[in-house]
Amino acid sequence: MARHKANKQRSRTQATSTPSGLTITLQQANQLLQQGQLQQAINLCRQSLKKLPGEPQLLNMLGILYSQLDKPEAAEKHLKKATLQAPDEPVYHYNLGKILCQHNKLKEALDSYHAALAINPNLAEPHLNIGNILKLQEQLPEAINSYQQALRCNPDLPVAHYNLSVIYKELDQLTSADYHCREAIKLKPDYDLAYDHLGTILSRLNKQQEAIQCHQQAIHCNPGLAEAHYNLCLIYKDLKQLSTASDHCHQAIKLKPDYAAAHNHLGAILSAQDDAKNAIHHHHRAIELQPESADYYHSLGRAYMVLGDFTHARTCFQQAIDRNPGFCRSHYDLALLTKHKADDPAIPAMQVLLNQAELGLDDKIHLKFALGKACDDAKEYDAAFNYYQQGNRDKRSLFDYSAENDAAFTRSLITTYNAELLSRLGACGTSDATPIFIVGMPRSGTTLIEQILSNHPDVHTAGEMQTLTQIFNDEFGTDNIQEKIKKSTEESFVTIGEKYIKRLRELAPSTRHIIDKMPHNFLYIGIIALALPNAKIIHCQRNPIDTCLSCFMQLFSSGHHYSYSLEELGKHYLSYQEIMAYWHKLLPGKILDIQYENVVNDLQAQARRLIDYCDLPWNESCLEFHRSNQPVKTASRDQVNKPIYKNSVQRWKHYERHLQPLLDIINKPSSS
Repeated sequence: MARHKANKQRSRTQATSTPSGLTITLQQANQLLQQGQLQQAINLCRQSLKKLPGEPQLLNMLGILYSQLDKPEAAEKHLKKATLQAPDEPVYHYNLGKILCQHNKLKEALDSYHAALAINPNLAEPHLNIGNILKLQEQLPEAINSYQQALRCNPDLPVAHYNLSVIYKELDQLTSADYHCREAIKLKPDYDLAYDHLGTILSRLNKQQEAIQCHQQAIHCNPGLAEAHYNLCLIYKDLKQLSTASDHCHQAIKLKPDYAAAHNHLGAILSAQDDAKNAIHHHHRAIELQPESADYYHSLGRAYMVLGDFTHARTCFQQAIDRNPGFCRSHYDLALLTKHKADDPAIPAMQVLLNQAELGLDDKIHLKFALGKACDDAKEYDAAFNYYQQGNRDKRSLFDYSAENDAAFTRSLITTYNAELLSRLGACGTSDATPIFIVGMPRSGTTLIEQILSNHPDVHTAGEMQTLTQIFNDEFGTDNIQEKIKKSTEESFVTIGEKYIKRLRELAPSTRHIIDKMPHNFLYIGIIALALPNAKIIHCQRNPIDTCLSCFMQLFSSGHHYSYSLEELGKHYLSYQEIMAYWHKLLPGKILDIQYENVVNDLQAQARRLIDYCDLPWNESCLEFHRSNQPVKTASRDQVNKPIYKNSVQRWKHYERHLQPLLDIINKPSSS
């Protein structure tokens, strides 16, 4: 016992009392380390160690030097000797922990960090590094505790705040994530990673403009931060500002050529911009970089889907499933492109997958909709409805929605866009006749009409654009809109019209007409009448029950929150009918109604009506819409590449026994 105390006393003396020659040696070694002359520094320390055998400070320095020289075994050996020679010196345990951690010996590293804290619990760095290991091991509550301990020891530790922010975001505790990220930036105003991370938090909070500013500040702090450009790309892609999104994605790849996620997203953007060839190239590049990524094969399959190349799309979705049998989005998309029979082995395979306990809710939703589609194909209608109902119920649980708010919004449109407003402002917007708006409920035949028209050589389709509402919101904001419109001047609607035409013309500078097929633009016909008075408006109608059932059986990529409940679907449909009846009354002769069932029964007559309404010369290619090379980016992509078929007319009859809640609201079970 006395001998042990003597050794402890000797190690304390060695750690705190340094001979002058040793001090000079350590200073010289540090200088050589700073200059990158590692071997010379090692030689100097080894020479000195011969004169001072077992000197822990020299052993510690050698451990650091060997680590810098990427010789982990030698580094570990010398640092372990240092801790044995001076067991009460926490810095040696801490340095040993860092070496062990760098070489993935995480359990031993934790032991070393804890040994350092046993000697001095007020050291922030060991707490910080313990947090890093626990975070890596996905022990997130324990990691949070360690980072908080680090901050108690040293409140001015920006990296601890940053790491806490990362964890809280992962736990979807966005308020805490936001707070700690801002604290990190306060402590380190040029913290590029923190600015970039704060941008991702704000984006999740739907504060897109603030998020953009944060990512831009990250780039200002570090122009080479490819991740910030990538995150800007994601925001601009969601905002449908595809050109800007593409620019940032290209910049991310320029800074980081092997950035697989950026290649994958650039492929999706290019596909949305109808640049199929380059889209496919970037998806393939992402797969080359990460060949085992199910996600990238899925993205490539989606690109082929847009092109109408369903053979390659199916192959890609199967490749994704082969790499990850639980990749449910590929099961769903593959189901959309497959005509299932009752004995299709895919059905029991998806049923087995659905029962796996570890499956997340989003995966279950995709599988239930896939099984609904497969059972519908197999004419097992009761089973199909059961899966659709489960999937819709799960999807509906993910968001707040009020059909009453929808109805109130519709009524506010009716009171705002009245005869008095139209009389005061008149057709005040731009006279440009480029736009053709195709509106109506989703799944009412809007894509079919789009394809018939876009096969005309004088017509280009821009797909479903959010441009009109974005420009309107830029002009009027999002608060007290109805009051602002009532007091608005002609200049506001001239601005909206001109900006809209400019955006539209960027897509097809010389084509006579460009289609905007955003179905819910039926809400904004008042804006169109004022800002774009010469635009054509085509209103697609279909049997109400077929329309609503088709929505109920569709897993939309975003929005359409009303569609996941039969009752809410019915109420939304009534609001849609109310606003369309109002527009017809307010703007007689302005809108062309086209009935889906009539198109199915007499394509040529209805196609001629469309072409005449658009003041275009007749072209026979409009009847060959299923041969169109135009990409299709909506839920109907698997249908428009086929000639007219009648299977979808009165389809609701297969499900009549399940639709009473909808029938009671629509009250038109036999309408056609």
